[in-house]
Amino acid sequence: MTPEDEKTISEWHGENKRNISITCHVSNDDRTETFKAFHGKLSQLSPNVRVNFKKLEDNEAAPSIEIHKRLIYHAIPEGPELIPFLEGLDGSSKGETIEKAAIESPLERKLETPCFFKLFIASQCAFCPKMVKDLTPIAFSNELVSLTIIDAFMFPEMAEPFGIQSVPTLLLNESMRWTGVTPVDEIERVMVNQDPSQLSAGS
Repeated sequence: MTPEDEKTISEWHGENKRNISITCHVSNDDRTETFKAFHGKLSQLSPNVRVNFKKLEDNEAAPSIEIHKRLIYHAIPEGPELIPFLEGLDGSSKGETIEKAAIESPLERKLETPCFFKLFIASQCAFCPKMVKDLTPIAFSNELVSLTIIDAFMFPEMAEPFGIQSVPTLLLNESMRWTGVTPVDEIERVMVNQDPSQLSAGS
């Protein structure tokens, strides 16, 4: 972790006094050690974040961070990705408030079909943090929505089956795709109708 990231976490901790619990899913995968190191530093700099380590049944399964049952990271949130991650931690600690607000959300009232998002990112991608920032609240506030964030370079075996060539790339139910930063209203429109024809020309 860089000194800049350490400073960001320390400043965030100074403003956030809620107790937060997240889960780090671990296995025999070599990348598990990187996840453990990140969480060790996170807990040191922000003691109110409690990390529960859970051993995966599959010894070779990819490690992950579970902020919320509908928000999973197969990525180490560092550099530009750190602030959206910390904002996600804020959201997880405000769960009841967010769920209540979702009842008033137009998307919540219209959405009938489950939406499983996979967002492929890279740690130094300049545009990826905005997509994470825009999509995270949707995952928190809608029971039918889940978001899995994947570092396409750290987990190439997850990116290759979908032919990921650039980031950010967003998949909805593994059939609809957006590449680059996409307006949230377009994503929500496609979520409701599940109609690929409503994807913009650049998607």
